[in-house]
Amino acid sequence: MQVRPTRFRVPDVCVVAATDPAGDVVTTAPALCIEVLSPDDTLLDMHDRVEDYMAMGVQNVWIFDPVGRRIWSGSEQGLRRIDAPHLVLAGSAVRLSVAEIFAELDELTRTNG
Repeated sequence: MQVRPTRFRVPDVCVVAATDPAGDVVTTAPALCIEVLSPDDTLLDMHDRVEDYMAMGVQNVWIFDPVGRRIWSGSEQGLRRIDAPHLVLAGSAVRLSVAEIFAELDELTRTNG
């Protein structure tokens, strides 16, 4: 994603509208960006990414911590922990089961070592 004229970010997952322009580089703010913390990531790193996404116009950023089993929502006000069994993207059909997401992340960790 091109978040600024000279800055690019690669979220782990992003949800774009079907009507957004197609291309190799996303230049229109997605409806949602999802980041999964890697062992070497810090919340400060994530805060910087959230700021870049917000500057681009992204309204929804979710951050998953597979080790701590926590989820944060990023916004211009900072990071806020989410404690809910499902994540819902307002105004869309996107609804994710937190338990299923962590189960998938566990499986990926086992598979990829």
